[in-house]
Amino acid sequence: MLAWYHSTRRAAIYATIGAVIAAAFLLSLRDGFQFRWVHYWELWAGLAVIGLLVGLTQRKGTECSAGVEWVRGRKAWVRTYELVKVTTSASPTGVSLTMRDADGRRLTISLATAQSDQLLWDLLYNGILHSVINSKAETNGRIHLHLHLPYPSPYSQ
Repeated sequence: MLAWYHSTRRAAIYATIGAVIAAAFLLSLRDGFQFRWVHYWELWAGLAVIGLLVGLTQRKGTECSAGVEWVRGRKAWVRTYELVKVTTSASPTGVSLTMRDADGRRLTISLATAQSDQLLWDLLYNGILHSVINSKAETNGRIHLHLHLPYPSPYSQ
């Protein structure tokens, strides 16, 4: 293992605060910013549950490590130089990066998590770049937008 990232308590606290603020904003927007919702304890309890779930998910779900030619999430790993499919998609926590290698292993991690450690990101990005350019891994348009990957030439061998 050359690089690793594990979320901190501070990141979980920030995620919890962000989720509660976002949920409160959506409630206020629905209410026309009259703030009538603040008088109902059920909504406060709902905000607390949302914050707790997001905080626990953030604390348990953000772990990543990488070697020269592999990357591992919490429960799965892939060989980055043997990827056959690499895509990004929107998720509740930001942008998710999904990779599948030639042996059928699949890994989905948050792009923000992968980019949290520079060495880890460099190892992962180099493997993705190699797989897209040399191995012609299947991609979606979003990954080229988010990672600034070049499109493989249809004429290259």
